[in-house]
Amino acid sequence: MIDGYTLEPLCSFVVPGQPVPKQRPRTVRAGGKVRTYTPKKTQEFEERVAWAASGVLNIREPPVAKKGEALYIRVVAVYDRPAYLNTPKRPDRMILKTTRGDADNLLKSVCDGIGNAKRFASRLIHDDAQFVGCEVWKFYADRGGKARTEVEIFRLIDNTEAADAV
Repeated sequence: MIDGYTLEPLCSFVVPGQPVPKQRPRTVRAGGKVRTYTPKKTQEFEERVAWAASGVLNIREPPVAKKGEALYIRVVAVYDRPAYLNTPKRPDRMILKTTRGDADNLLKSVCDGIGNAKRFASRLIHDDAQFVGCEVWKFYADRGGKARTEVEIFRLIDNTEAADAV
């Protein structure tokens, strides 16, 4: 519960592979014109997020958020474990990742990917502006674990409206 609001699960999905935070847009000059584009690595990750999100939409009754509905998103990014963390003195469990790949840029990549899911199926959300709260975690995988991005989306239910109705 968050200050009078309850989180109700809407959907969850896992994006296999290495998480990729949103990179800065690139600008090139060609033929006297300036063109701005998103780097290929970011585009490919957003495409993987879109495919994973569209898998949720392909079920019989997809959990689609209504336009203007307040949502909360939780993202757990699990990166490949580097060799220096595979020594016997390191724990087998996931280890917090405090190095580059900013959490806010990772969240932006995931949200943009979810917004792109409408290309493959119906729309899961109308706009990433619907996310009013978020939680982002970065870890190195547990020993022998695989890189992935776990995404959970929740509806925020106003408990004061239910109490006023009684």
